[in-house]
Amino acid sequence: MKSIKLLLFFCLFSVVALGQNAFVIKGQLIDKKTKQPLPYANIVYAQKSLGTTSDIEGNFHLYLTEANKTDSIRIQYLGYETLNLDLNSAQKIDVYKLVPKPELLKEVKVREKKFNLRKFMERTITKYNEKRKATPHIAYGHFRECARYNGRYVMYMESLGYSIYSGEREDASCLSNYNFYCENLKCTTPHDDWIKIFKEGRGGQLINKYPVNGGSSNLNVFRCIERHGLLTIKFWKRYQFRLDTTYFAGQMPIFKISFKNGSEKGILHVCSENQHIIRVEQSTKQYWSNLFYKRIPANITFTIDYYNEIPFLSNITSVANYKGVEYLNTLHILSQKLNDFSLNWKEYWSMQDYAGNPYITYDPVEWSKYTIPFYSSYEKMRLDLESNGLTLEEQFKQASNKWYFPEARKSDTAVRIVNDLKKLF
Repeated sequence: MKSIKLLLFFCLFSVVALGQNAFVIKGQLIDKKTKQPLPYANIVYAQKSLGTTSDIEGNFHLYLTEANKTDSIRIQYLGYETLNLDLNSAQKIDVYKLVPKPELLKEVKVREKKFNLRKFMERTITKYNEKRKATPHIAYGHFRECARYNGRYVMYMESLGYSIYSGEREDASCLSNYNFYCENLKCTTPHDDWIKIFKEGRGGQLINKYPVNGGSSNLNVFRCIERHGLLTIKFWKRYQFRLDTTYFAGQMPIFKISFKNGSEKGILHVCSENQHIIRVEQSTKQYWSNLFYKRIPANITFTIDYYNEIPFLSNITSVANYKGVEYLNTLHILSQKLNDFSLNWKEYWSMQDYAGNPYITYDPVEWSKYTIPFYSSYEKMRLDLESNGLTLEEQFKQASNKWYFPEARKSDTAVRIVNDLKKLF
């Protein structure tokens, strides 16, 4: 499982046995000579085909539900020697010090007369689409959303769960096939202001006292960008590009490229050596808001990890300020399953029902296994949302062990599927 980028700063690596076969692998990757952190490195547990990457500070965190000490992990980073270690050996290591290859990357130089930015972008977008995994895949992740209105927090929830791309289906919309399925949900009772705005967005109808979870909203807007925006071969030519600067992330040379298409604008971070899109920051009008029940303007930031040249969504954050509501939604992939995953027709439609109406389960013991930091304004949020006399922890427990929407369609098949998914990780 990966550390949350920019928020965790581990200085040591350790492998901690949580049980007979469970391990937490966490640490920092650095350059052996310069001691500089190495971001975006691959850490792969081959026995289960699981992967994670190091964050901007070189930190990573991978939770293995079942593993043996003789199992191996593989660490790969552009310009460095690959490191293979079994878990038993890794227990004796404090910090991973990677050794640069003899042919170190040279400084990036862009000569105006020879470098063609549009050709570079054409290669970048084409490569992304050629390598993008079109078949279904699954990851374990963490989502969090919260909102403020008139200076106070009015809603907060977060969940561990599964990010599932179901592939292209003739019987489903291309924007409905990437969803987050809650497994372990922290759900609070929303403030009256949130409920009032929610009802206004639905013509005065209140579906449930709990806010509709936005776990899939980030994945939906990402699919919009893939299918109808910057990342699609069909539409990328509509954008204007400008190379702003170059910089290094470890030994990785990065182009910082601004783009614009009408009101949509943002910044791309692309590795100049391999055309990997590392990070995208952009404005959009295509964010689906469950609160307002329509698409609204938002600022989106997402990062992409690569395993054997295949891109996978790593993190995505959406920030919106609409009709006085300040809203934040984050999704962080903790562990990516690299091989194929599939759902049959019945399972797919059962899971579609479950995405909108999950069975709420809160297990604090399971949460304690993951190094997930508190929200930066957690104390302020806690004070605002505990005004009803219940602590947040009491609210989490009160909402647990029940269907999210008691009157809506329920899927026992999906509950069984979600319970079985843990075995994949």
